[in-house]
Amino acid sequence: MKTTCRLVRKSDLEILIESGDKVAINAMIARKEEAREEALRLAEFNKNRNIEFAETEKSRAELLGRQLTILKAAI
Repeated sequence: MKTTCRLVRKSDLEILIESGDKVAINAMIARKEEAREEALRLAEFNKNRNIEFAETEKSRAELLGRQLTILKAAI
């Protein structure tokens, strides 16, 4: 008989949402919005200089956008 065991660790984002601490969630939203704006600026600035870096920053901005959507839904 074979069994499969899958261990799952919650992310810090999930733990924050489960805590229900609205002050901490709002602080996280503010910080992630700043980080997203910075990533978009860096992506735009580097799109002709360093394409790989610009793509990485664009991906980071997209991830931050998804996380912001999740955090805003938790409020």
